Amino acid sequence: MEKQKVYISGPISDRLDTYQATFREAAELVERAGFIPINPATLPLGLEKRDYMKITLAMLDSADMVLLLDDWTQSSGAQLEDGYAEYTGLPTMELRYFKERYIDPKVPAPEKEPEKRPMSRVERLFGSKEEWNKEPRPQEPKEEHPDGYKGFLLTKCPKCGEVRGFCSKAYITETTCRSCGEIFPLENLIPAHVNCEKCGSHFKYRTNIETGDPVPFTCLRCEAPIDLQMNGKGTAVTTIGWKTGGGRGRGNGGSQFKKPKPYWITR
Repeated sequence: MEKQKVYISGPISDRLDTYQATFREAAELVERAGFIPINPATLPLGLEKRDYMKITLAMLDSADMVLLLDDWTQSSGAQLEDGYAEYTGLPTMELRYFKERYIDPKVPAPEKEPEKRPMSRVERLFGSKEEWNKEPRPQEPKEEHPDGYKGFLLTKCPKCGEVRGFCSKAYITETTCRSCGEIFPLENLIPAHVNCEKCGSHFKYRTNIETGDPVPFTCLRCEAPIDLQMNGKGTAVTTIGWKTGGGRGRGNGGSQFKKPKPYWITR
């Protein structure tokens, strides 16, 4: 199996005396973990900021994951790299979590127990599906892939409950919560149909949401609030209160996906 490439991101310009040693130590940790480090600290000094960003963004496009060093939030360049990774669906991990998972044998990654899927309305009336004496209800075919999932994904952290939508350009089997750092697997994802009442947009995700309770989300295009919920069959997540009408969104004659501007440009 091809080794994953890890891009190292952290403060440089305000730590010219120490940044090379810091990045070098991080690169050694990446190699110890069995990955290939992509180290921007090897670039020469004296270039313009725009030159550095052109080069580092090209490095990011070649990476499979971003390693965020300590104090990365104090660097405008590292924040921009994190934003670019978020926009393109590239997984990120802070240094402390990277050490806990890949370096320190005393702190193994906790084993995650599989969550029990909540019973559907029909199952609550007639018992679990395993006890039914008839053919199982046909379900939508699952778009499985041996290497995981890619494209538009909608995940809910099993630890803190954060809901996040992103696009992964490569197949992934797990993701990291950006709020609490929890690493959880992506397994048996089901379709999620997100319809916006405000702008009429429709987006289709794959999701791990497995709850009958409403889940708040926002429209990718206009950022209007949207409430999602698993349908009664347990086969898909849909927009609460949305009435289908020929499969086209309302207000714009059908959804035409447009990429939003990165938030570091629009905000």
